[in-house]
Amino acid sequence: MKVLNLITSAGIGGIETLLREIMNYDEIDNRICTLFNEGEIYEELIKKGKKVFSLADKNKNKKIIVKEIVDYCLTENIDIITMHNAGINSNMIYIMLKKKLPNVKFVRYFHSSFDKYWGGNNKIKRILVKQVTQKAIDNSDLLIFISKAVEKSMRENFKIKNVKTCLVYNGISNRFINNVNDEKNRENNIIYIGRLVYAKGVNILIEAFKEVYENDSNSRLIIVGDGEERENLETLTHDLKLENAVEFVGNQNNVIEWLDKAGIFVYPSIWEEGFGISVIEAMARGCIPITFKKGGLVEIIKNGENGYLVSKIGSEELAKTLQETIKLDPKQKEKIIEEAKSTAKKFTIEETISSQKKAYESII
Repeated sequence: MKVLNLITSAGIGGIETLLREIMNYDEIDNRICTLFNEGEIYEELIKKGKKVFSLADKNKNKKIIVKEIVDYCLTENIDIITMHNAGINSNMIYIMLKKKLPNVKFVRYFHSSFDKYWGGNNKIKRILVKQVTQKAIDNSDLLIFISKAVEKSMRENFKIKNVKTCLVYNGISNRFINNVNDEKNRENNIIYIGRLVYAKGVNILIEAFKEVYENDSNSRLIIVGDGEERENLETLTHDLKLENAVEFVGNQNNVIEWLDKAGIFVYPSIWEEGFGISVIEAMARGCIPITFKKGGLVEIIKNGENGYLVSKIGSEELAKTLQETIKLDPKQKEKIIEEAKSTAKKFTIEETISSQKKAYESII
């Protein structure tokens, strides 16, 4: 079974990281095509000799990109094309390919719930995104959802009929589960890993950390990742006089090294996250996770058992939860950490691949 995975870019992100892990297994002959941009994970896979190629030099010309992919599929006898991104151009390419490759099966992989942030702040773009997504659904042989929350959201916002659907949770590599660093000197360190974009709510985290730091000057906040909001977030950090306590380290390939520096992982996303693979990774490394009570995150975290769900979005409630977590006695912390590790072990990359294989076999 040969599967061509289409992604818009191959930098360091949730989708890209998942595909990188999948490429290390041979149960399915997976290949990756980056449509518009390359990136760190693309370079890493190229060095490892994986089956990846880029169309970034085609200057986003959809007709040329479609022709290149069609030629590749016919030459390589590709069985399935899977689209992982939800933008206008990626969906249009997907729809165009369907018309050109009638003997290939088409899969739309939904990594996030439908949300008002789809398409950004432009109302016309949001309408177009929804229209082309519906058309992509109509042209699919299979829809894959990464959580129950994603499936619920998509069914509420789109017409899904005459197409197979399945649930495939994301999984993490065993390297996150093995050899966990249990040092206690990291307990007051807080970490965020992810893109620095408005919808991720990192500004709320920084504002919440201000209160934490005022009550505990030993606390530190590590922000791993990059994005369009980085400059604004650094300015906010300066304005709040937190430069000595907040560290921006940019994108990092070895996130384990950074997770092992912290005791608390905060994922302050304000939109309906589909799942949150970085949350699972953090739990596996012994971090106590704190997130807002939204989207697929509630399928991972059981409040007070293996982490904390903050009901109200805002810095005040988040700061309160952070301070309460820091003040937990050692036995309570250890119990939550062990529950978090136990939860993480349920979401392995092997289970993800096994579920994907069954789903793909159902349409071949």
